[in-house]
Amino acid sequence: MRRRVFLKVSMMLVVGALLLSVGGVTLADAPDKNAILGLEPGASQPDIVVLTNGIYELSITDDTEWEPDSPPEPEPGVGYVTPGVYTVCTGDDHPVPNADVLYDGADHLPGTSYLTVRDYTDAVDYIPDPTASSSEPSGGYGIDFLGGCGSEFSVSGKKATTTWNPGGGLEVEQVTAVEGTTLSDSRVRVTTTVTNNDDVTHEVGIRYEWDLMIADDDDAWFARRNPDASFTQDELIYEPPNFERFETTDDPGNPTFSVFGSVNGPQGVFSPDPTPPDRFIFGEWAQYDAWDYYEGSDPSSDSAVLYYWGYDDGNSPISLSPGESVSVTAYLYAIPAGYEEPGQFEEEEESKPEKKERPLEPARMMANYLSIDPQQVLPGQEVRISANVCNSGELRGSETAVLSVNGAAEQSQSVAVSGGSCKQVVFTTAKAVPGTYQVSVNGMEGQFSVLAPRIVQASVASSQDVGLGTWGIVAIAAVVIVLVIGLVVIFKQN
Repeated sequence: MRRRVFLKVSMMLVVGALLLSVGGVTLADAPDKNAILGLEPGASQPDIVVLTNGIYELSITDDTEWEPDSPPEPEPGVGYVTPGVYTVCTGDDHPVPNADVLYDGADHLPGTSYLTVRDYTDAVDYIPDPTASSSEPSGGYGIDFLGGCGSEFSVSGKKATTTWNPGGGLEVEQVTAVEGTTLSDSRVRVTTTVTNNDDVTHEVGIRYEWDLMIADDDDAWFARRNPDASFTQDELIYEPPNFERFETTDDPGNPTFSVFGSVNGPQGVFSPDPTPPDRFIFGEWAQYDAWDYYEGSDPSSDSAVLYYWGYDDGNSPISLSPGESVSVTAYLYAIPAGYEEPGQFEEEEESKPEKKERPLEPARMMANYLSIDPQQVLPGQEVRISANVCNSGELRGSETAVLSVNGAAEQSQSVAVSGGSCKQVVFTTAKAVPGTYQVSVNGMEGQFSVLAPRIVQASVASSQDVGLGTWGIVAIAAVVIVLVIGLVVIFKQN
């Protein structure tokens, strides 16, 4: 378990708030949250709406104007409850009723699963925390409140819509919904739409962080599905992910139930289809970081999954022209052993093949696609040499790329690559001596040439340059002799 003591104290500000179900049921005699937070009696309190279809309960904060009248100093990792923050638990009609799916779902205390929108153009990360107290900025990026210029909240049936206006010309809409009527088709949907209302293009990214908690167990086990792999509590980073969905559970040997989430699929099962992310992580929960995830964390005591769309590290951010929008969708559902998962209907028992899980394949590293640009340069001009380091295995691996020129190692770079993905390494070099240089990067070979510069010299014209030559001089002398003889003859006659 983890740092949940101070989280519990802070998040208990919503215990006993006005809880509204789809049918509009109010829970009366709620305890006073002001005493818990040390606020003055009668101070304002946020509201929570609970949407349910009987299978799942989605708790979401709905107060667009609430601010603590006398707030305590915010704890790192807590911040304040604001509109659009949510959590999930099973409902009364689920085979395992009233159990956590996301952290504190059964207590209806949203706060640790949240949305981040990154504006690459304005270098800002927008989060649902008006004080920006709960997150640390990444290099060169500021942190701001999603609802800095206002927010709206509405409920229609089993769907809640939160709209934020963070400023900078963007509008962010989050739809959270409980869908379906039976265990085999029910799910929780989270769809986020970012619209560019500015008059210039914006590049954006979207991140979901889901704080897993399965039946009061905070240290989930993770396995990818289709293709399948064994359960693990090791950190896994996929850039991009190459599987359909994930499965997490509290105990692989004796599970209470499994929580499934969409990744690249399942396609054609829900509407809209889930949006494949550019980056997906099973790792340690971290409220402190608005966008970044620090590799090397340990999810074995406090686990979460993170989705990134428009992740600008080998992938492109999402470019939105003025008036353009982008939407991303992910799904979540909880299924006990022996029950049908949505879209994964099993065959009859007598014809169903035995399911055998296999271990993840080890990393298999190789380099490919050597690029040398330009291939002809002048002395001292820079040459860019790049290559892709790829991992065709399933486990994360590392490789050192070495640049050799004319057989001598000059530079090296070490990179870590997730299974089924590639990363680019880039070297630059410059040579002063003209000639052809042989290049090698991890066995791939190529070459570039350094050209000798042209030299233009000024010179005095020689007799050859004038064009007379020896025979020209002889001809001139002959003409002169003839003229002299002619003159002598004339004078004698006179």
